[in-house]
Amino acid sequence: MIEHRIKEVLEHIWTAGKGRGMAEMEFISEQLRTEFTNKIFEEMNRGGLVNLDERKVKLTHAGGEKAELITRRHRLAERLIYDVLNIRSDKFETNTCQFECFLPDDVISAICTLLGHPRECPHGKAIPMGKCCKKARKDIKALIAPLSELRQGDVGRVVYTTIKDQDSLDMISGIGILHGIELKVHQKTPTFVLQIGESQIALDGDMVSGIYVRCKN
Repeated sequence: MIEHRIKEVLEHIWTAGKGRGMAEMEFISEQLRTEFTNKIFEEMNRGGLVNLDERKVKLTHAGGEKAELITRRHRLAERLIYDVLNIRSDKFETNTCQFECFLPDDVISAICTLLGHPRECPHGKAIPMGKCCKKARKDIKALIAPLSELRQGDVGRVVYTTIKDQDSLDMISGIGILHGIELKVHQKTPTFVLQIGESQIALDGDMVSGIYVRCKN
């Protein structure tokens, strides 16, 4: 139980500090809604995972590495459950927590590659990069990939986008590029052209790179 709580605290510190590894103790306690947070902080301090400084808790190097891995595992598990298993129930978070416990590090790398090295979880939070992302490994064919990586003639179904600009989002939704829609790469050069049903649509490079699809062939 204490190990599970420590993992929770590590992930919350990582998230609250946006990867910088520092957070307010009171904020973490409020997030976890438990009266035992101070005891957990003390246990983590004894274990060399955090340093305590008045009202703040700061991850050590070892704590930071562990927190990053825990956060990465959790958010990749969310991505897998949401995009591949297509689970959207109110028990989404519970299912994720139960599922990620059985994922060893080598499986996490394989899942990341399979999903096309996603940058964000379904909630829009950044997924920490792993070695497989940095090396851009291609030894496992991606099940989900940016539209830009498909070849001419390939078909995919839209899963999600990482496009932040609202005008661009409005534009792609206006031309029918929505979650679940099937599209085909008609041509890649000199202009990227998609075929959706009977229509052909040209898109610029930034948009193409921000649309992720489930590959069909």
